Amino acid sequence: DNGKDSYAKPELYRTQANLLRQAGVAENAEIEALYQQAIELASNYNSSIFQLRAAIDLSILWQKEGRNKEARQLLSKVYSTFTEGFGNKDLQEAGVLLQNL
Repeated sequence: DNGKDSYAKPELYRTQANLLRQAGVAENAEIEALYQQAIELASNYNSSIFQLRAAIDLSILWQKEGRNKEARQLLSKVYSTFTEGFGNKDLQEAGVLLQNL
């Protein structure tokens, strides 16, 4: 793996999970596992924004399953790592989602 490939992997896992979810061709557990992989890899690569994006998507999945407490805990943990950039679309989306959870 070179650095570029590694950096893109979290976003690839997240995108794959989103496509499977939208197509309705996978179980939620499989989709959840892909989001979890994306979050873990992004954390390993210190890619906060990719970690946040995957956490948002997993939180939305959990919210639809009625798992609001878990969703809020996950998203709060990732969101709280940011100290700036709150005008960013992803951070704004996370903030709104946190309010709704």
